[in-house]
Amino acid sequence: MTSPANPPKRIGIGIILRDGHVLVGIRGSETVLAGKHEFPGGKCLSGEEFSACVIRECLEETGLSVVPIQEIDQRTYSYEHGSVALSFWLCRTANHDPQNLKGNFQWVPVAELSRLNFPEANRVVLDWLNRDTDSFIENRS
Repeated sequence: MTSPANPPKRIGIGIILRDGHVLVGIRGSETVLAGKHEFPGGKCLSGEEFSACVIRECLEETGLSVVPIQEIDQRTYSYEHGSVALSFWLCRTANHDPQNLKGNFQWVPVAELSRLNFPEANRVVLDWLNRDTDSFIENRS
């Protein structure tokens, strides 16, 4: 349960699309939700906007410079370990050839996302990606 003394952790998450693929990683064995798939992102610094957090975290985790295009979803979700305020941002890469990724991230076809083991808090975004990505990519390319 969240209280003013224990507010949810603010997390910025980048949904990075490229050629019908999304950048996905796997959480490490020493982390909360170990072994779950994840989109790049992390905790906001004090006073940091979600979109700025997404830019910073994507660069730190993947080596990619990204440009946030629009916020897809924002929600607070409670886990056993605490509450998180999640802000999911659709992004494009600023690099023209994002091949050399840092960490354990890889490009996954949107159609294969449903086979992966994401945390429940990602469900709305996964549904959005499966439903709306094709028309969005066609209109923004």
